[in-house]
Amino acid sequence: MMPSLIELQVFAAIVDAGSLARAAAHLRMSPSMVTTHLARLEEGLGACLLKRSTRRLDLTDSGRVFLEHARAILEAVNRAQEAVQRGDGQPVGHVRIDAPAGVGTVLVLPLLSECRDRFPGIVIDLGLGDRGTLYRADGADILIRVGAAPADAGRIVTLGTAHHFLVAAPAYLSRRGIPLVPRDLEGHDGILYASRETPDGRRWQFVRDGETQWLRPRPALTFNDGLALTSACAAGAGLAQTLDILAAPFLANGGLVRLLADWTPLSTPITMTCPGVRAGDAAVKAVAGFLSERVPAIWPDIASV
Repeated sequence: MMPSLIELQVFAAIVDAGSLARAAAHLRMSPSMVTTHLARLEEGLGACLLKRSTRRLDLTDSGRVFLEHARAILEAVNRAQEAVQRGDGQPVGHVRIDAPAGVGTVLVLPLLSECRDRFPGIVIDLGLGDRGTLYRADGADILIRVGAAPADAGRIVTLGTAHHFLVAAPAYLSRRGIPLVPRDLEGHDGILYASRETPDGRRWQFVRDGETQWLRPRPALTFNDGLALTSACAAGAGLAQTLDILAAPFLANGGLVRLLADWTPLSTPITMTCPGVRAGDAAVKAVAGFLSERVPAIWPDIASV
């Protein structure tokens, strides 16, 4: 049996509110009616969507899959209503972008006002986190990631190529000395990027004349945000290998100095994908197209030193 819109609305409200009682209050509906709608939805689907306990509600695997589709249906209905009311043919709706905090701050955040001017009917939700190389959508419509995207990620757009620069603050170098070759880094304090994939800190790579050296210096600090890592380095806390698009302002004002410049820096693409069920939605396509046009255009200014 086809689920009704009210059943989808109730299900989404329960997940958002975290309890049936709070969902009932939000929907201005009796708790018994919320329970009835949820029971009808699960019965019609033949699947349990929520695991209930005395203290919390958790989505089942089926519930997690169904929630993404339910939200897409509800959003499509809202967009259809708004399109009729607006009558101007412009895309409408919510678009959720997920990006690593530092990359999202320097590449996406400066463009949001311009994007809103171009598409006033679209509400943009920019999520900034530490999932820099994870390609699981988890409700996001557009993923921006550091590194090459897997082949099954759908349509992949390379927004630009970043380079990992080894940097330090002049004050730190005056105290600890200037490393001239990678092995000199062993006696220095490292500021490392640590994420869910690399909790102990990402290794540093150096290439010269066909020779590649990998090392993980002694960590003094670890961060899950590249911009915070770069700022800590500029404050004199140690050496860091960070993206050029994050280091550029500090290098330009003398807050950081680039080291081992005769070793080729590791390069990595910044990619964009639209992995969710709404990849073909007009609003998602509009925002993705805007970013694929504007991010490469502003990249030279961001990365210039």
